[in-house]
Amino acid sequence: MLNKNIIEKYKKIKASKNRMGDYKKTLFHVHTPASYDYRFKSEWNSNDYKGLSEQDLFHEHIVSSFDNEIAALIGEVELNGELAIFETKKDFYSYLLIANQLVKNNYEIVVVTDHNTTKGIVKLQKALDEHRTNMHKHCNVIYGIEITCADRLHVVGMFRAEQLREVEQWLSDHLISEEYGVMKSSYDVLKYFYDKQSYAYIAHINTSELFSKKNIYSGGYKKELLSDRYSKFIGVNSEKEISRYNLNNS
Repeated sequence: MLNKNIIEKYKKIKASKNRMGDYKKTLFHVHTPASYDYRFKSEWNSNDYKGLSEQDLFHEHIVSSFDNEIAALIGEVELNGELAIFETKKDFYSYLLIANQLVKNNYEIVVVTDHNTTKGIVKLQKALDEHRTNMHKHCNVIYGIEITCADRLHVVGMFRAEQLREVEQWLSDHLISEEYGVMKSSYDVLKYFYDKQSYAYIAHINTSELFSKKNIYSGGYKKELLSDRYSKFIGVNSEKEISRYNLNNS
């Protein structure tokens, strides 16, 4: 059963008016091989990707995703110059395949939100640049990160490119590990990004323990997390969940 606090917050966000700008097809939450638990396919686990060879990735996926001429050019690429950011050809192929899917599905904007690292942002940006060279289409990258917090919630932060070094330094100061995240609460992380005039939200809030019967959060803490200052957006993990919220909003 959906928690009434989340439903009320969703209603308030949905009722707010768009005051300016226009709509762009956007993917707000994408992981890359920089995430410690990256899955190449939804049905795979992280070990399946780790065990995938460079040759298998090329012959089974690059060849089937690009026409023969472009696939041949990709296979001949040398990882030097600007492409030296990719550690291996497997790394390069993986990011190029993500870029291809983004362009193929007509996404105009993507937010890179790897788990507790920013290492994948520039790589995907470069892969999209390479893809544009070949296919004459493009998708713009917004810098982001998904942070595992000490209170077991996940916060997605979105920030400007010029803030990358600052965010990386903050992460270095507070990170336990890329697997375990930071020694900061979700409130601390939300506050950090909003104090920097950036954006942040609680990810997949519908599956979090924020409102479960076994949660240990105080009423005041939950109220502050869902305040207008820190919950301008909320994230759910499937389109089906949006339909459920809409049903409760009707």
